[in-house]
This record gives sequence, structure tokens and C-alpha cells, in this order.
Amino acid sequence: MNRRARGREAEEAAVAYLEQQGYRILHRNLRLGRLEVDIIAHSGDTLVFVEVKTASADLLGTLPPLKPAQEERLRSAAELYLQQFQGCEEVRFDLITAFRQDREWKIHHILDAFGPLH
Repeated sequence: MNRRARGREAEEAAVAYLEQQGYRILHRNLRLGRLEVDIIAHSGDTLVFVEVKTASADLLGTLPPLKPAQEERLRSAAELYLQQFQGCEEVRFDLITAFRQDREWKIHHILDAFGPLH
């Protein structure tokens, strides 16, 4: 399976997981100019920006947080989104790592993966 197809499948698995957890998915792969957010969802009164990463089974749950440049791009996308679509809400950034074991995706969900929006 190529990298792009694997990434799409991981995002599908992440969406299914989030919906099972009660999240309401608002957007998937939303492009904001040159920036992209994998998943934007509501969890209660919180707007959650989710980055999805694939991992191998031996690395699941041990991946380091996003690189500073990746984190900054996600923060910038969130700021643009709030200006264009939402206004002021509580915002959180989550990271989902996923790996495929046999025919199933396993999910590791890190809530509030890095601090609040500026």
C-alpha cells in the first residue's frame, strides 16, 4: 500500500474512532490557503483540531509530539479557521497515531497534544 493510501485509511480509522467517542466531525482535510487540517471536530463545547499520523506497531504511543514547524502550521490553520468560520470557542489540539495490525487500525489518541492557541 502506498503512503497516500495508507494515510487516507488511517484518517478514516481516526474519524470512525472519534465518532465512537462522541465527537462531531465538522471537516476533513480542510485546506486553508496553503495549510491543511486533517480533522476538525466538536467535543462538547470544544473545537478540536486533530493531526493524524501513521506509525508502526512498535512505535504506537511512543511517537514524539509534532515538530515545532508542524505545530506552528496547525496553530496558524486554527487561527485562520476561527477567523473565517467560527469566532471564539475553546480550542484544543489532539494528535492521533494509528497503525494497521492485520486488517484493523489501532488508534492512540493524545488529548491536548500541545498547549492552547497562542
